[in-house]
Amino acid sequence: MSLVARDLDVELDRRRVLSGVSLDVHPGEVLGLIGPNGAGKSTLLRALGGLLRPAAGEVAVDGSRLASLRPRERAARVAYVAQDTAAAADVTAIELVLMGRYAHRRRLSRSPGSDEEIARHALDAVGSAHLAERAVPSLSGGERQLVQIARALAQRAGVLLLDEPTSALDVHHQLRVFEILRTRADAGVGVAVVLHDLNDASRYCDRLAVLHAGRLVAHGPPQNVITPELIAAVYRIDATVDADVFGYPHIHPIAQHRAPRPAALTERIA
Repeated sequence: MSLVARDLDVELDRRRVLSGVSLDVHPGEVLGLIGPNGAGKSTLLRALGGLLRPAAGEVAVDGSRLASLRPRERAARVAYVAQDTAAAADVTAIELVLMGRYAHRRRLSRSPGSDEEIARHALDAVGSAHLAERAVPSLSGGERQLVQIARALAQRAGVLLLDEPTSALDVHHQLRVFEILRTRADAGVGVAVVLHDLNDASRYCDRLAVLHAGRLVAHGPPQNVITPELIAAVYRIDATVDADVFGYPHIHPIAQHRAPRPAALTERIA
């Protein structure tokens, strides 16, 4: 299932946040959305999930305009994990994960046993089966993050969108989440993930899209995108880039040498 955005403009509080962004999320790949704070990454992800209506342009999933789909139809196609994991209701972890089965249930029907089996399997996949009966507000930020990822996995949508899914996790669970995303992509799911760690983005993503000041400024395989020149222009730091032991680009920032802010960043799409 492919997700396609064309010429997206998004405004928030009458301020243009995204301008002319075109992007595809392909089945079978992990697409990393990177860029500095305020670049528009989270806004783009919400627009891709149908949670924000663009001022111009459109998003389509398998040829159907996302804006024309009913919430249940959209949920069957696209799963979204927000950056904010604050608990909105006093429910247990398993009850929250079962909410991911909403798109697959008939109206007003009770959750069948198969839904609970899927939900418990999703919790187990993220290493959180032991949290099933815990109240969500009692969980730590990292535990809530894992439960929200389990909810999205239980949704079994063809496209999976995640906003900084590893930000509150220890290194063990970070690696587990990246393994899950790789497994979902290998199963044919299109995955798009917002990341701040450039080394993680380089190692775990098939393709990177770089946002800067609301525009897509670079797009392609990590080895084509992660360069000292791009890091200087977008992040305003000097850095060296070499290959790690696995052959992926590895960034070494030089914090004491700040690169000057460019007057303009020429759009470069690889």
